Amino acid sequence: MGLWSDIQADIGQAFDSDLSDAVQVINYHEVTSVVDPVTNGVVETRNTLVSRAVISPFTSQEVGASQGAILSKDIKVLFLDSELAYTRPPQINDYVDNKRVLAVSTDPANCQYSLQTRETGN
Repeated sequence: MGLWSDIQADIGQAFDSDLSDAVQVINYHEVTSVVDPVTNGVVETRNTLVSRAVISPFTSQEVGASQGAILSKDIKVLFLDSELAYTRPPQINDYVDNKRVLAVSTDPANCQYSLQTRETGN
């Protein structure tokens, strides 16, 4: 096994045991927008995937250090690359449940994604 596989397996086991209290089932919505040439309007489609993730608020240090980019009401969503059978990597303007993705980051081994999300009216 390579490093990626080892990390996926170890954290996946933690999701099943040590972290099971913090793990939640999420609906991840991949959003694709295209311009309708007839109406000249934007047509949005969503591909919905079900996954597991750890959801937590941002720390006060993260909120304070962001110079307004992270609000205290924003939520951090952390999931393993292998937990989400996505058709493309997570992107800004995708959704986790009814929260819009504002920022996407990954670790150096590309094993997990960390998303900054914010509640929307949708």
